[in-house]
Amino acid sequence: MLPLSPESDGSPAPGGGEEPIGIEDPGQLPHAIQSQLNDPLKGGPPVEVAATADSNSIASSPMPQHLQALERANRVRLARAALKRSIASGEVPVTKVITECPWQTESMTLSELLRAQSRWGRTRTRKLLASVGLNENKRLDTLTERQRMLLVSQLRPH
Repeated sequence: MLPLSPESDGSPAPGGGEEPIGIEDPGQLPHAIQSQLNDPLKGGPPVEVAATADSNSIASSPMPQHLQALERANRVRLARAALKRSIASGEVPVTKVITECPWQTESMTLSELLRAQSRWGRTRTRKLLASVGLNENKRLDTLTERQRMLLVSQLRPH
């Protein structure tokens, strides 16, 4: 379907032009397109109409939810990898991460966080968490203040 001329007389734009029609009044549209705009089960407007509609239309809807989730997951993954490298190198103490709980660690498990430290493996992590009565699969954002302080006190050298 070729774009219509601005006069909306139904003829193609001169020279097969690229200029789309401006839709200010939905009453200008043919009945078939109007029914699609009003009926969400019909799939919404055709591409030509969606691409040229004003800012309050379907064309300005935000990115689809699954793409937003993927974008956030990638951001979190990259931020966690950087944080784990910082913890392993000793730049950031794990006790600070536990007490402050930055956004990238909210859904991180305690086991994953503790293992990011140099020379901390599965056995050492399990022993520490068992001594304070915490499950290794517990998420960092679900810790109470008391549990945080107890874990930090066990991690600090005496």
